[in-house]
Amino acid sequence: MLKYILAEVIPIFIMGNLFFLFILLLQQFVQLADMVLVRNINPLGLIVSIIFLIPSLFSITIPVSTLLAVLLGFNRICADSEYIAFKSCGAGKAAFIFPAVIFGFLAALSALFFSTILLAKGSKLAVDNINSLLENISINDLQERQMYSELKGMILYAGKKIDPSNFENLILINTEDNTIISAQKASIIPNQSSIMLQFEGGFYTVQKDYRFTNIEFERMLVNLPMHIEVQALPTSERFMSMQELKGGFADNLKYRYEYYKRFFMPLSSIPLALLGLSLGVFLSRSGQSLGIFLSCGVALFFNGMFIGGETLAEQGAIPPFLLAVFPVITLTAILIPALKKAL
Repeated sequence: MLKYILAEVIPIFIMGNLFFLFILLLQQFVQLADMVLVRNINPLGLIVSIIFLIPSLFSITIPVSTLLAVLLGFNRICADSEYIAFKSCGAGKAAFIFPAVIFGFLAALSALFFSTILLAKGSKLAVDNINSLLENISINDLQERQMYSELKGMILYAGKKIDPSNFENLILINTEDNTIISAQKASIIPNQSSIMLQFEGGFYTVQKDYRFTNIEFERMLVNLPMHIEVQALPTSERFMSMQELKGGFADNLKYRYEYYKRFFMPLSSIPLALLGLSLGVFLSRSGQSLGIFLSCGVALFFNGMFIGGETLAEQGAIPPFLLAVFPVITLTAILIPALKKAL
């Protein structure tokens, strides 16, 4: 019976992880798509960062996928009258609870592996990779009819881009000395240490009284140092290893909360599995659609408690350990009467 039930819930568990992973990645795709469209970053490099982020997301998706898998698995067993057949053969409550506990325990172990070991490593690799992509932004990323402000103290605008290095109606604004270069044609030649700009047009200087000094020229060369301003992605306690979090207990209460959360969020897979058992049996006549809806609702409620715990931990009114264990206690308090009623 154990093998039969596990064979029923494991495929749903895999599909559930993929489903919730896709939902969580949607937000990341929106943020990273902005980098591709605005900063012209190589999409393949961002895909690598997304792959690095996946372990941190699995620590969230595994517990809720455990609930979904057990709920839909037992919902199907009950709907096909297999639940009644098992009971008529002498199967008691323990025969149904034991597989759910075993499955929840295995899910908790896998989630613990992701949250305590791979979460910090994957998040750091993702952030380092994105920052590396930002640091390697080239002047060739200048697009026509777009402001380019990655050069310190400079703003570039091109009316038309002929090829990666040649432009028409290009404007260079030096915000430090209030000078403007307007060129009908311009060539930009980057190298390792500087950028050579060749202009054909006019040179303007803005005085303090807002008067312009205009100098026409046939051709002018400007050599600019290659210094691209990059705002690195922020890091937080989510990117810290377990050892780093433990070492910062005295400095920040959020470190303590994050440390305990990485244990209790995966361990909640066990009560979530039992809750899925009770809901699957109780909703056997309601179909799988209601089961999926309830799973998503419990997932939002479950993760909302952990998110709310971060704010309370920062305030310091409640010990971080209690805030981290509170969602597990809440789930246990809900599942015990639900399990008694269902079985």
